[in-house]
Amino acid sequence: MKISSHITLFLVLPFYFLVTQVQAQSKPAIQPKALINSWKLNEKSVPVFASIMIERTKKANAEQAKQLEANPDALTPFIRAIQYTFNADGVYESISPQGAKKSSWKIKGSKLITQLTGGPERTDSIISITANKVVLFNPEVRKNIEYALASAATIRPASTEPSVNLEKEKQEILALVDKFKKAIIQKDTAGLASLFYKDKVVWISVAHPTSLAYIKKLNPKVQPIEQAGAFQSIADPKFKKIAMEEIFLNPEIITDGRIGSISFDYAFKSSGILTNWGKENWQLVKSENTWFILNLIYSYHLQEINPAPAKFKDK
Repeated sequence: MKISSHITLFLVLPFYFLVTQVQAQSKPAIQPKALINSWKLNEKSVPVFASIMIERTKKANAEQAKQLEANPDALTPFIRAIQYTFNADGVYESISPQGAKKSSWKIKGSKLITQLTGGPERTDSIISITANKVVLFNPEVRKNIEYALASAATIRPASTEPSVNLEKEKQEILALVDKFKKAIIQKDTAGLASLFYKDKVVWISVAHPTSLAYIKKLNPKVQPIEQAGAFQSIADPKFKKIAMEEIFLNPEIITDGRIGSISFDYAFKSSGILTNWGKENWQLVKSENTWFILNLIYSYHLQEINPAPAKFKDK
């Protein structure tokens, strides 16, 4: 299917964006080894970080920011899922549903300095680091952002009542995927919309850089992160006679029977020809005994620019 990159940066590198003005000259220097570990956002800091992401999106894409403001919960599951790892060799890695990103990191006094390859340095004020918690001050919202040790913060399926049959729930989620695939083949936009919670389609694409650069040569208005582009194109009359199909591989489902997520590798075909591929993730809710998509986000490589891996061959 399709995607873009402001949110990818926001979701993948929150430490990178927490620019601060250090007030810590009187504090003792913090030893780098104190940060060497894997971290996740503390639950109480998730909505704070979501608001930062929305404000930054406003500067790049006002329409998408408006959509996110109307449905901030669309960001929450992704923020919760991100893991940030600081390695002893100075490499900082963030892992999200869209994949892994790496940058460099160092501590200078009470400052945390991170830098993307080829990008400017960013500096965070370190309020405190303990064995189980990191606290950084964010001047944009003038609040502290807290991170917990990943081993303690990792989200796992919640404990469930004995009556919940998780295997049955997973089969129902896979049935939702089948309905989605059939609706694309049939170009049934009404049917697709009905698979989303309250018919509210949140369908976000995130482009990989080389594919985005190629598209911008053809259409300079294309944004790295866009909402519902693929959904709208399915109903475009000029594509009426063009066969469309989405292939899903390696599905991974997490659920407690009420909420859930599914991630997979995907490839999109037009007239039987693979056009783009990448990662896709759906956040799910169960309402009135039916599973719905709360939001859909996918990354994309153009096949012409970056050919799909062999696993999609003959699919």
